[in-house]
Amino acid sequence: MSEKGESQADAIRKAAVWGFLGVVLAALIALGKPFAEEWAKRVFASPTPTATPTPTVGSPPPTATPTPAMAGHYFRVGCVNSETWIPHHGEAHPEKSGCWPLEDWGLFAQDGGLLLSVGPTSSYQWHGIYAPLPPDSDIQFKIRIDELKTASLHDANIALGVVNTDSLIAGRFLFYHVTSSDSPVCVTFAEWGLENRDSIQTYAKETDQQVRFSIHDSILNIFLDGEQVAGPVDLHSMGDSPKAFWIGYSLSVGARLSALISDFSITQR
Repeated sequence: MSEKGESQADAIRKAAVWGFLGVVLAALIALGKPFAEEWAKRVFASPTPTATPTPTVGSPPPTATPTPAMAGHYFRVGCVNSETWIPHHGEAHPEKSGCWPLEDWGLFAQDGGLLLSVGPTSSYQWHGIYAPLPPDSDIQFKIRIDELKTASLHDANIALGVVNTDSLIAGRFLFYHVTSSDSPVCVTFAEWGLENRDSIQTYAKETDQQVRFSIHDSILNIFLDGEQVAGPVDLHSMGDSPKAFWIGYSLSVGARLSALISDFSITQR
C-alpha cells in the first residue's frame, strides 16, 4: 500500500474512534445528568434550617387539686399532714406520702381532727405534735373526752397550747387532767408541768367543748364555749422564738385516754 493510502486509512480509523468516543461520552453525560444535578443540589443549595418545634396549643391545664396543706387541711382520714405538723421526736417516724404514721402513739387522724386513743399504758407515755403559727392567728377546734383515767396518784393529761418551736416546754397550755383514779377531769391554764396553774373548771365528761386560742400582737387569749377563761398573756414572756401550736398528752403507768379533737383550724388574722 502506498504512503498516501495508509494516511487515508489512518484518518478513517481516527474518525471512527473519535465518533465512537463521542457517542459513549454523550451517553455518559446523559446518564450522569440526574446524579450530577442531585449532587449539585445537595452541595450548593442553601441548607434548610432545623425547624423549631411549635408548642401544641390546646386547652389550658386543669387547675391543680389542692393538697391538704394548700387547702388548709391539717388532718384527713389516716393522715397527719407532714407539711403542717411536726411530731416530737419525729425522727422515729419516717414520713410517708405526705403523712406522719403516728398510730403507735395512739394518734389517729380523722377528717378534720385527731383521735387520741391510748392505754392502759405499761410505761410512762409522753407524745405530741406541733404546727408552726403565723404571728396573728386563731386556733379553733372542739374537744370531746370519753375517758381520761390514771391508775396511780400521778397526773394524766391532755395538753393543748402555744409553744416555742425551739423549746417545747416553754409554752402556755390548756390542760385537761386528772390526778387520781377517781378524780374528775379538770381544766387548767398553766405552764409546762402544770406550773403556775390557774384552775378554770371541771370538764363535763363526754361533751363537746369549743376551744379557741386567739393571738393578736403577741397577746394570747383563750376561750371555752365563747367565754374567755385565760389571758391576756404576753407571749414575749416566752421569748422571741417563732411560735407553734401543740397537741399532746402525758400518761402515767396504767393510764387510759380516749378523746377526739374535731373541726380543727388555724386561721391567720
